[in-house]
Amino acid sequence: MAAAQDIRSALVSALTARTAEISDEVATLIEGKVDHVREARIDREWINLSNHGYDEALRHLLAHPEDLEFAEVPVGALSLVRELARRDVPLYDIIRAYQMGHAHWFEVCTQLLATVTHDTKVFAAESVAVSAISQGYLDRMCQRVAATYEDERDRWLRQEESLRLDRVLTLLEGAATDDAEAERALGYRLRQEHIAVVAWVHPADTEGDELIRAQRAIAEAAMALRSRGRALVIARDSRTAWAWIPQPGVDVRSAGLEDLVRVDGAVRLAFGRPAPGIAGFSISHKQAAAAAEVGRASKAAAIFDYDAVAALVFLVSDLERSRDWVREVLGQLVRNTRREQSLRQTLHVYLQSGQSVTAAARSLNCHKNTVLYRIRIIEKMLGRQINTDTLSLGLALHAHRWLGADLFE
Repeated sequence: MAAAQDIRSALVSALTARTAEISDEVATLIEGKVDHVREARIDREWINLSNHGYDEALRHLLAHPEDLEFAEVPVGALSLVRELARRDVPLYDIIRAYQMGHAHWFEVCTQLLATVTHDTKVFAAESVAVSAISQGYLDRMCQRVAATYEDERDRWLRQEESLRLDRVLTLLEGAATDDAEAERALGYRLRQEHIAVVAWVHPADTEGDELIRAQRAIAEAAMALRSRGRALVIARDSRTAWAWIPQPGVDVRSAGLEDLVRVDGAVRLAFGRPAPGIAGFSISHKQAAAAAEVGRASKAAAIFDYDAVAALVFLVSDLERSRDWVREVLGQLVRNTRREQSLRQTLHVYLQSGQSVTAAARSLNCHKNTVLYRIRIIEKMLGRQINTDTLSLGLALHAHRWLGADLFE
């Protein structure tokens, strides 16, 4: 036993003498082999400080293996991990760097062990023991490093997202003073045409991944709109995202966006109009936000284009009063039976056709006498002639269609 302790002490002494050399070799190895760490341009002294701490901890454990379960990760190593997280170095590359450094340390360790004993049995036994001790510490280190990295990355991203949101709010308020600087900070070109989007997940859905799903829907919407650039996406809250999609190639109505919500039925999307420049950035967002107000009140749709729902924005600001008004205007037509649905469709087409029975019959693909018959039924249900208040009727039908029949039952 004494001989084994002497060999272990000799090994620790040999490692101590080569501490600076081993640390420098590990730093060179990592910089040469791990691209992301090299590209992060971390000061060499910082890497060496982390390596020194790691080497010191291992030397202590070789002398006192019973301390393994209490071993802590060096403060310098954790500081370096936090900085790498802030510089967007992937965690897998950080773990790989530690594994490479550990492999080099163990290689040197076995070389030194061979110089302090020529007994092959002792050499083999010590090699196995050193491997078990050092591997145990590496496992503890990687676990702590991963947890530290994730905590710092989350904190950094929340801070970065908060700064991006502040920058966007400044732009929307018209208080930005340097357009080029704002573009650099957001990573988005403001001096182009863009269409604003508000995406959210229905409040009844509480699976915990609502924001991710809203962001995914925006990415898919950008593809459907044939955008020719990278969208700017900002998290507004845990289930809502704001976005600006640059240079859309098609308009919202012809993009087939309804297919998106068939995949995730709880997602809702509201769009402004495409508009150019920083002024358009703000205007389109205000339109999308207004369309989203209609969307949050609606039970009948999932895609809300500002041009389609702009007339309803003021109605949804007082939903109870609007519900009563639609019921007053449409009377018995608010009911959601198949008969009333058909009559509302006829009335809508008739009004859109300029109250032309012939044009309405053509659009509905029926005889004009059928249209006349339905008009008489509608007027009887309304208790008045259609031409006495076409504007209110048109708006009430529009509200009924977009907000959903259930709202008026």
